[in-house]
Amino acid sequence: MVPVSINGDINQNSIPVTDRGFLFGESVYEVMLIHNNKPFHLEAHLARLEKNFYTLCQHRLDIMQIKNWIIAYLQDVQMYNCQTLYIQITSGNMSMRNHLPNLINPTCILHQTYSEPIKFEAYKKGFRAITIPDTRSSLSQLKTNHLALNTNGLRLAAKSGYDDAIFVKHGYLTEAASSNLFIVNKNILITPPTDGIVNGLTRQEIIKLAKKAAIPCQVRPIHSNELQFASEVFLSSSVKLLKPISEIQSLYHNPAPAPIWEKLFNLYIDLIHDYTIDNATTY
Repeated sequence: MVPVSINGDINQNSIPVTDRGFLFGESVYEVMLIHNNKPFHLEAHLARLEKNFYTLCQHRLDIMQIKNWIIAYLQDVQMYNCQTLYIQITSGNMSMRNHLPNLINPTCILHQTYSEPIKFEAYKKGFRAITIPDTRSSLSQLKTNHLALNTNGLRLAAKSGYDDAIFVKHGYLTEAASSNLFIVNKNILITPPTDGIVNGLTRQEIIKLAKKAAIPCQVRPIHSNELQFASEVFLSSSVKLLKPISEIQSLYHNPAPAPIWEKLFNLYIDLIHDYTIDNATTY
């Protein structure tokens, strides 16, 4: 079992069953890439964590305390070669189950999370995805732990021999089960607007990198019919980075090279290296 930190105590590995995150789903999370034992985009992750928790629970977090717990955790688990860190904040424990808490005393849980090895040659071959109806609530724009429909989508994909699942709402592509979505059409990079979906930090960086590399970029709705004209499709997340898709069940099939994905992938890898070097003495 990987080490778990609960409110800074790395020897703790359990929370009470009366924790509101367990009983009511009052919890938000972040998954952070760790490179050279340095957290990538730590401040941006913490800012989003604070914003989402306040939106969900109307309570301000002690972000500096959480940051210190993260740094201490990474120092303690260096021997485990931590590559991705999971951060979950719940609205805390109560003495007895009650819909309205007398006091919110957040619980901060830190631990490593699984991440598939990212090998460039394997990525170049692409992955396969299915589409599933997006029946999630408006809370899907927050990184809350209401993820049963997301994980169910991944189970359905795996059961059918596919690697991922992409949500479709009213005929329009929204996002994948744990990633944002990009397509390339006529050499234009296109990604859906973030109304009702998570505005991923990796997504934001890709848009910035595309502009710097003079790659035309549009943020607009993408109808599923548009996939038949797409030359590239890829997903983005803090863990998967830029994950190319070569097939979307019955809608898209293109195992050909993906030059825009490859350019952005390499630029993003450079960004990670540069960021963690520049911040080497900060954390």
